[in-house]
Amino acid sequence: MSYFIDLNENSEVVGLYKSVNKNIPNTVVEVDEETYKKVSEENLNYYDTETKTFSKKDLRTLNELKTSKISSINTSCETTITSGFPSSALGSGYIYPSQRDDQLNLQGLIIDGSDDFFKCKVAADENAEWELKPHTIDQLIIVGKALKSHVKTNTARAYELKAQINAAATIEELDGINW
Repeated sequence: MSYFIDLNENSEVVGLYKSVNKNIPNTVVEVDEETYKKVSEENLNYYDTETKTFSKKDLRTLNELKTSKISSINTSCETTITSGFPSSALGSGYIYPSQRDDQLNLQGLIIDGSDDFFKCKVAADENAEWELKPHTIDQLIIVGKALKSHVKTNTARAYELKAQINAAATIEELDGINW
């Protein structure tokens, strides 16, 4: 049995054929059975004419890749913002939670203007559990400012990366932009 792979003008795989097929296009390249199976099973879609090898290539347009990359940056930014932040409001390094509810709770405590408990954990201890710790209103304000700085820093980074993404003229440039 003979095996064939059809390529378009951009060296993209557009069809797979065996000699049992009746209507094999005249644009096919004959390959061995192993190559045919590999292209079929691994969904390889591109043929490099220099190296004479098949590979999986992202065939999306630059604009489609930009949209995907921006979505990825947005997700990374959100994940970073909501993964906690450091503050030394209690006099030593603590990590504070920053999920949306935590941010709202902190804002509410600060607006209330009185001393209260807020959860945190020791930064130096990877196994530390969240604990409710007493904070003065001044300490809560310090935590709030640290949160604001954390959000602002990461949001600015995301805007900078998205500007670079929008300015990218090639896929190679785009590939170099990461969170």
